[in-house]
Amino acid sequence: MSYKPNEALRKFNGESSHYRLWADRMKDHLARSNPYWKVILKNLEMATNPITRDWLIDQFTHGVNAWTLSEKLETFICTWVNDALYSRRSQLAGGESQAGNGFEIWRQLYLEHHGGAEAVKLGGIRRLQEWPRCTSFNQLNQHLGSWLECLERYNSELFNCPSVLRSMILGIIPADYEDEILVKPEVQTYSEIIDFCKRRTTYKKNKALAELARRPPNSRMASLGPHNEPTRTEEAPSEEQMPSWAMKLFKAQGSPPPPMAVGERPAKKIRDDRNEDNLMAATREQRDQKPNGRRAFNLKFRYSGCWHCGEAGHSRKANPAKKILGCSKFEALKARNNGAPPAGYKGAYEKARDIAWDKFSKKKSS
Repeated sequence: MSYKPNEALRKFNGESSHYRLWADRMKDHLARSNPYWKVILKNLEMATNPITRDWLIDQFTHGVNAWTLSEKLETFICTWVNDALYSRRSQLAGGESQAGNGFEIWRQLYLEHHGGAEAVKLGGIRRLQEWPRCTSFNQLNQHLGSWLECLERYNSELFNCPSVLRSMILGIIPADYEDEILVKPEVQTYSEIIDFCKRRTTYKKNKALAELARRPPNSRMASLGPHNEPTRTEEAPSEEQMPSWAMKLFKAQGSPPPPMAVGERPAKKIRDDRNEDNLMAATREQRDQKPNGRRAFNLKFRYSGCWHCGEAGHSRKANPAKKILGCSKFEALKARNNGAPPAGYKGAYEKARDIAWDKFSKKKSS
């Protein structure tokens, strides 16, 4: 048994919500010196009767007397519990006559804080029934893993009720995943739903990574923040780096912009009335570029109702943060088109906006 410092270990404070992590850390630490400790502790948790000193003295585990191991475990447990639990060590061991019985202490801690008591099991069942819906696909795998663990630990009887499990798991996955599954008759059991969610999540993550890879290197580096600013290279300024009005001025003169070396100071500007006139004309042209005013019209256009179906009470896209429901018709439409609206798609908002623009254009021209 190793008594070397381990940063992963923390003293158990007696709160049941912290017991599971503490117990798992203790098992991992003990297994560093001998992997059989995990088997021993697992058997202690499954024991239904008290483990006494008289019985342990006559038993041997892997060639070592069981009472000797029990005393070592008692010393180790007392090192990693708070003062309140430390003062109860004799009571947890089974009384003064059982002092030093670390096996019984471990069993009692498990019964009190994990899954032995009926109240703990009832709490686990209620937790499973009240499991919230996941709203982020980045956290979905962890969400489903915790749900499965709770199901196996506290309510394993539900494995014999596939229709109940299907209904429960559909209520905890994102709404758009649920809409996709409802139109896929081949996805029925809870395990098939979990596999579908994992594949869909992997696809979305890969799609996001592909979109990131498509961005220019400068934009990707800019997202790293000021502390990761890329080193400037000794290149002449490109057309993308120059203002649009300057590029128009050079094109009007029929000559490309002159390159400027790094560190070179610009030459003293000489006033030229012709260049000034061209520059002012290019600036006015850029400022007055409003071919039909459609962009300004779109910004001012207001529409009440769902942007897909036009009905009130929900939006085209859900917003859990603002408790806004999404449009099930829009999600069903995307599900039929591989997760995206069809080409040339227009919802109720776009159609109403086009009609309003036509009326505005006719009125303006008359």
